[in-house]
Amino acid sequence: MSIIGQSKTVSSLHLFQSATVTLRNLLISALTAVLWTCSVSSSNTEAAAGVRHHYGHSYGSRSSAAAARANRARMINSIQQQVSNARQILKAAETKSEMTQAQVAEASTKLSGIRREIDGTQHDAVEAAKTLHAIAAEITLHQSPTSELSKAIATADEAKLIVHQTIHRVLNLPFEEAKPDVDIRRADLQQLSDSQRSTLNADPRYTAAEQGFKDAAGKVSRLRQKTFEADSDWVAAHRDLVNAHRQTKDGEKQRLVTGTAAFEKKKELQNANNIADTARSIISNGEYRLRQFGVSTNTTKSPSRPSPNSAKKK
Repeated sequence: MSIIGQSKTVSSLHLFQSATVTLRNLLISALTAVLWTCSVSSSNTEAAAGVRHHYGHSYGSRSSAAAARANRARMINSIQQQVSNARQILKAAETKSEMTQAQVAEASTKLSGIRREIDGTQHDAVEAAKTLHAIAAEITLHQSPTSELSKAIATADEAKLIVHQTIHRVLNLPFEEAKPDVDIRRADLQQLSDSQRSTLNADPRYTAAEQGFKDAAGKVSRLRQKTFEADSDWVAAHRDLVNAHRQTKDGEKQRLVTGTAAFEKKKELQNANNIADTARSIISNGEYRLRQFGVSTNTTKSPSRPSPNSAKKK
């Protein structure tokens, strides 16, 4: 073969290889585009249905629950430390036959501070309610598409769309596309006049659609509660809210019956017996608060220090 012929053959081979690489790149690009389109389409479908799922360690993954756990641990540690401080004062009062007025005054001041710290370590009812709501939202968002709750939510969304379509069909209103994050059923009902409401309530198509939605929504509510009660973070947050309301009532009752200032006015207790009794009361209150947090405590009462008079009688 001549040199010119060999050159043409090599050139043709290079062109064929170049065309092959180009075709392969085009196929890869096309496949990538198809996969991306399918992914976007799937995401849009879920968004239109009102169902959003976040898997694994997605953004904001149970951040409210983690913050609640940290805050709860801080409060428990604070109360435990104050109970420990009160126990030390109680031990000192029980082991001393007598205390000087200076010692009594010092112990009284410390107990006053301990009482304030324990009483002040509590959840605010409003903030506790917000935390519980945020944790409930996180639990719902992190459900898998195959869970009972997710399926029930999807069914309720479909029922809501049927109500929306039925309202427009019965009242001869122009159809509107569902908007993300908008409750189309509620938006429709808010815009109706009294006469339109009467027309809807008299139409069996609307009443059937509305009943279908109520049934679906009821199932969502039951499954949501079941799911929440199986989640330890939600249970703890719910307990925090209940305790916050209880502590508010307890505080109001204490102010009405004895007055919060009663302890503060009595700045100096008279003797070691008074110091010991006050320390026991504070310890009991602290342990009660810890049990409200779900912390197991040793409720065994400390033995009362025998008085000097009882010792003489023996």
